[in-house]
Amino acid sequence: MAESVESRSRWGSVRRRRERRWLARRIAVGAALGGLALLLLSPGAAEARRAPSRGSFTIHGSAAWVGGPRSDATLGVGACAIGESAPLCPSLQRTTVAADGSYTLTLPRGSTSSWNVFAIVTRGDLDPPDTWALGAPTEVTVPRAPNGPVPLTISTRTVGVRVVDGDGNAFPERTAGIMATLQANGWMSGGWTDAAGNVVLLLDPTAEYTVGAMATNTGWPNPWVSPDGTEFHFSPAVTVLGADLAEGTTFVVARPT
Repeated sequence: MAESVESRSRWGSVRRRRERRWLARRIAVGAALGGLALLLLSPGAAEARRAPSRGSFTIHGSAAWVGGPRSDATLGVGACAIGESAPLCPSLQRTTVAADGSYTLTLPRGSTSSWNVFAIVTRGDLDPPDTWALGAPTEVTVPRAPNGPVPLTISTRTVGVRVVDGDGNAFPERTAGIMATLQANGWMSGGWTDAAGNVVLLLDPTAEYTVGAMATNTGWPNPWVSPDGTEFHFSPAVTVLGADLAEGTTFVVARPT
């Protein structure tokens, strides 16, 4: 009997850990999707959402895209205050990169402020984008003297994957998608499906990701519900290097039984 009680106790502990991981992943995905609209706001619109700062400081540099460019994608630069996660951060500042690879970005500040500055690639003109990817951040504290250039790099590999339901059918266009979470810092890349269930991902070949699919507002039972009321169901996730995710990988979001 003692062994049976001990066994049940161990199983209960394992189950509670699994439930916490399950909930944390869903909260992260819902938060990321909510942050995408902010990611795409114009610099002026984004500034209107934030409290006025006591000053500003403009940084400059170049952004290199290894694996790009693509004719259907745009290279930009963004910044989030230290301690916030992209693309979720309410402090987001962003700008586009010029044809010669140069950029300037104005950051608000008090007396001093510290930022993670990073390259962004977005694909598609819709809001949110069809696909997005974030480069490794560089920490910058402003004001800075001398104000030398801040070089940034993003490395991407293009890989096509698919999202279907348990019967192998695609979800309606842009109601399902893929989230690829960087193991190093929890930042997310991803994309939305087309009408056939296809998603084009831009992944750093050298980085490790946890990759999974989600479907929204299916009407199925037992969804995870985000703060804005969007309902989510999820596929099993895989952990993989960006270089190793196979072209044509299919993620299945099954109806709960």
